[in-house]
Amino acid sequence: MKIKKYFIFYFVLVSTFFYTFAKSDEKIIFVNLDYILSESVEGKKIIDELQAIKKKNEKNYNSIEKELYIKKNEITKLKNVLSKEEYNKKVLEFNKKGKNFELKRFEIEKSFEILKKKKLNTFFDNLDNIMKEYMLNNDISFILEKKNIIISKDIHDRTNDILDLINSKIK
Repeated sequence: MKIKKYFIFYFVLVSTFFYTFAKSDEKIIFVNLDYILSESVEGKKIIDELQAIKKKNEKNYNSIEKELYIKKNEITKLKNVLSKEEYNKKVLEFNKKGKNFELKRFEIEKSFEILKKKKLNTFFDNLDNIMKEYMLNNDISFILEKKNIIISKDIHDRTNDILDLINSKIK
């Protein structure tokens, strides 16, 4: 008899607990940050700028690599013509140019990544402020990123609302 009373008490307690969480009044929305970055005016500008810099760098790399390849072939052709000392001197000079190119390339890539990180951080900081304001104005408790959502109704997707806000506020 005592066990039955404990079971009923436990059942009522657990049922109440689950019922209160199932009927939560928390407003939860999600946004697609990748879409906002690629479709917003400022995001497009950042992406275009970064792609232009990357393309310019790659063009410079290719021209330098082509020059180094031609220089290597010239040195190889002179192997039998030059004395061993002169040939070794040219090989050392070429290797030094190759290493300098690699170091320069590494530095350029590093500065590009720093620039990319800075621009994207600025963009997402601005986006974060806009989403916080949107949360306050619309009494929203949580904003989740769409790629972390398994399934949801489309009414919770507020990507276009945030996109409109960011386009109107960041210019």
